[in-house]
Parts: sequence; structure tokens; C-alpha cells
Amino acid sequence: MYDKDATAVINGAFEVQRMQMLPLELQQIFEERIHLASQLRARHLDVFADGLQDWIGLREVDVFGARHRPEGLRGQCRIDALGQCDNGAPAARVSGQAFKHEQSIPWILVITDSNGVIRGVARSAPISPFINRTFYQSKLTANIGFVGYIRDYNPELRYALRSADNLTLSDEEIPVQH
Repeated sequence: MYDKDATAVINGAFEVQRMQMLPLELQQIFEERIHLASQLRARHLDVFADGLQDWIGLREVDVFGARHRPEGLRGQCRIDALGQCDNGAPAARVSGQAFKHEQSIPWILVITDSNGVIRGVARSAPISPFINRTFYQSKLTANIGFVGYIRDYNPELRYALRSADNLTLSDEEIPVQH
């Protein structure tokens, strides 16, 4: 499973256009995997073992409490595809690049709305050359970026990313460009 696909499963989101492009036999396999993912989620197995999916829908203060610090987080990101959640609500895929202290890369990020509610998680993954060229005019030079999904996406809300490595939230945030 690709990192992007694993992150989609953690967030309970999928890209409808991508799904519709699959042949019927593969769509059936996809639906079976969605069912299997729900069983893995219930048992906290495989990609669900870290419990990242349990953060979605909770307030960041309820998940992280006082565990936050300045990390020099900077970067850029944007919504690059719309999709659907496993509950039928709209979803949005977010991708970009982030750095901490100008050199290290955050591996886990949370996507919060303007009310401080965690709406999704993102994980570092290789950036596709196509995405780099198409959305960032080939400005991203590192080969590592992140991908995540916003559950229950509402284009009227403001979203931001914060690093969440080691269960510590960065003080800084990266705004999600619509």
C-alpha cells in the first residue's frame, strides 16, 4: 500500500475520481479493503496501531494538553484533490512540504480547523514529481513531503497543519491553501 493510500485509510477518506477510474473488478477489491480497514481500525492493527485515527474530531487541547513547543515549523501546503469520507461526508486531500528548525522533517502532522478541532492527520511521504511540477512549479527541492486528508471538509473554514511528532504539538502552524 502506498503511503498516500495508508494515510487515506487512517483518515477514512478516499478520492472518488480515482475510485471511478478503476475497472469494476478493482472497485470490488477496493470495497473489500474498505471493509477490512474497518475491522483493522476497530482492533487498532496495522496502520491503525498508533491510534492517529482516534485524534480526528477531537480538540487539539484534549489530545495534546500542555504538550506543545516551538519547533520552527515552516512550509507550504494546499488542497490538491477532493474526495469523500467513509461516512459519505466531503473530504479533501492536502499535500505539501514542511520543515522543523530548517532541517528536520516532521513525520506526523495534524490538520486542524479554525476552532482547534483535529480534522485529519498527515504523514511524511515522497513528493510526486508531477505534483511538484504542477502545483509548486518545481520549487520543492527535497524529495520528502507530506500527504493528509481533511474529514468533513468545509471550504468555508480555515485549516492549518501543525507538527505532532512524539505527541507534542508545534506552536507554529502552516496554513492550508484552498
